[in-house]
Formats: sequence, structure tokens, C-alpha cells
Amino acid sequence: MKNGIVVILCAVCICSAGYAQDEKAFLPKVSYTGDVINNFSGGGRRSLQYMGLLDVGFQLNTEAARWWKGGTFSAEVLSTHGKGVSATTIYDMQAICSIEAGNHALLAWELWYHQQLGRFGIRGGLMNITDDFMCQPFTDAFSGSSYGTFPTLSLNYSLPNYPTAGLGLAASYQINANWSALTALFNGRVADIDEDRFNMKWRANPRKDGVLSMTELKYVSDSTQFPAHMFGIGAVYHNKRFPSIRDVERSYANNYTFYAFGEHDFYQREGRTAGAFLQGSYAVKNRNVAYGYSAVGLVASGFFSRSRTDVAGIGLTQLYYQSAEEDGVRDRTEHTIEVFVRYNLNKYVTIKPTFYTIFSHPKTVVTAAMVEFGINLF
Repeated sequence: MKNGIVVILCAVCICSAGYAQDEKAFLPKVSYTGDVINNFSGGGRRSLQYMGLLDVGFQLNTEAARWWKGGTFSAEVLSTHGKGVSATTIYDMQAICSIEAGNHALLAWELWYHQQLGRFGIRGGLMNITDDFMCQPFTDAFSGSSYGTFPTLSLNYSLPNYPTAGLGLAASYQINANWSALTALFNGRVADIDEDRFNMKWRANPRKDGVLSMTELKYVSDSTQFPAHMFGIGAVYHNKRFPSIRDVERSYANNYTFYAFGEHDFYQREGRTAGAFLQGSYAVKNRNVAYGYSAVGLVASGFFSRSRTDVAGIGLTQLYYQSAEEDGVRDRTEHTIEVFVRYNLNKYVTIKPTFYTIFSHPKTVVTAAMVEFGINLF
């Protein structure tokens, strides 16, 4: 923990030096998200709860600081509070609120350096997968955690995903104006934040934990053309042994997950836009709890406010998983519908009412509503 604190203090000193030379070199980040959520029916019990996330950090551009070209330092910490309805009331597999993390006063989230060399980029340090992989502009405004990190990853692997981060090394290559490739290596296991309360015990033991690798190929159309679209495919590989889901005496070497996503912007007129998105993922069934995931939805902006800054969306996610029950391991499904409208009250504050319906086996239906507000100072 002491080593981690020293590193963060050094990063702050570097940041201060850059800021003194050129204010454009220093990009601060201070944001707060608060969620008030209530389940109206279904679940273990009815419950009105509040969850919050404070995100504080900065980035330092070495070129703007007049040091060297292509370099970026980043440091970021989180503070979370509220147990959340998924963990205490609804017990859904996909977690309908993406900031749900429990009560943690301070968590190390990012501490990395990125160097760009022409089309090639390399980044290393304390990282998470959400900044680079499975990124879709259309799904950013959804609150369900599955839209950001597919459950075939988050439910099967110990990986650097909110609210935990891990040591990693990533390399990217811009093939041409539209195509890009990204690959990353992480330690095969991240720290448990219930035991490591500040996320300072950064694991780096691939011999014991194995190695988790991710690779993604992505296409993004020219932003000046319409209709616009993007799509990507990716794969995850872990080189350690995984126990069999249905046979406790058997295990398998290595583990694999494949995923794909895409979106298509089909309407643009007078500041209004509309588009559709798709997501899908498959994990090897004999060694993974969650083996299938898909999502489909529509997103529109500019239809509900004069400023044309509103965003509305409807999405349906489907999770296929295996559940250990009294009569053995059974295949189960969970379907979640999310509907929201997000308004910008001003350039700093947003508000977003959201409604959920969750269908799961055996014949369980949960309805819930959430009001989220966000404050973004920088």
C-alpha cells in the first residue's frame, strides 16, 4: 500500500510541474453520480436506496507541457457508497445500476502512462478494460452494467473492471483511417476490494494467477459521412485451469470468450439523431457460469429538449447462465429491459429517469425505477 501511495504522490508532482508550464497540459476530472432507485415489485423485498460515485483525477499531456511528443500521464481515484439493490434486494445477475460497488471511501482506479508513436501506441500501469474494450457511444448513457462490460466476462473472470483495476500493458495500432487493433495483457487475477479496501495491493504474479489477454479489431466509419456506423470483434483468453461447471472433479486448461458489437446511426436531421446497436458474446459453456449474452436497442437524441442535448434509449439484454440448484446445475436466462431519458439541465448537471423490467427464472418479474443525477465540473 505504501508503494502505491508513493507512486500516486509522484504522479501528482509531475502533474503540478506540467500545469505550471501550460494550463492546457493539465486536464482535471471531478464528477459525481448519484442514483436513487426503488423496486416496485419482485425481488426479495421492496427497497428505496441511494448509491453514489465520486470520480477525481487528471491527465497530463507531455506535448502541451513542452516535454516530449505523444505522452499522456493519467491518475484517478474513486469513492463509492451505497450497497445497491442488485446486491441486497433484486439479486439480478446483470446489475441494473453500473455504479453499484458498496461502501469504499477511496479506491485507486487509474495510474498509467501512454506513449503514441505514429500509428502505434503503448500504455502500461494500473488500468481497467472499460476505457478501451467494448466501447460504443450509443450504450454509454445506459445504466445497466452489461452494456459496458459483457457479463460473459465480468461473471466468469477476475478482471480489471469497475470498481477494481489491475496492472496491465496494452498496445494499439491504427491500421488506416477506419480500422484499428488493440491488444492487452493483465495479471490473471485482481485484488478483492472487500479485503483490499483501497485497491492498493496490485497483483503481479502471472505464474500463480495466470495471464488474461484481450484483443479487439474495430471499424469506425468516416464521421463526415451519413449514415454512420461502427462495429468490432474481440476475444478473451486466460491461460490457467478452470473447474468444470457440472463436474466438480474435472477441470479444463485455458478459457475463452468471444464477443462482437456494432451500431448504426440511421437518422440525422436538424440536430436530431437516431440509431440502433447490437451486442453479442459467447463463452465456453463447460467452464463458465455465464455462457451467452446478447443486447439490442435504440438510441435517439435531440427529440425532447430545445437545446437538442437530451438522449433517450431503450435496450433489451439477454443473459444465458448456469445455476447450481438442489436438483443439479440448470440452464437459466435473464432478460432486462431498460428505458431512459437523460436531460442536460446546464453544462454541469444532468438528470436521468430510468425504468427497468427484469424477467428471470423461475418465472420472476421485477420492476424498478431510478432517478440519476450527474455533476461534471470539468
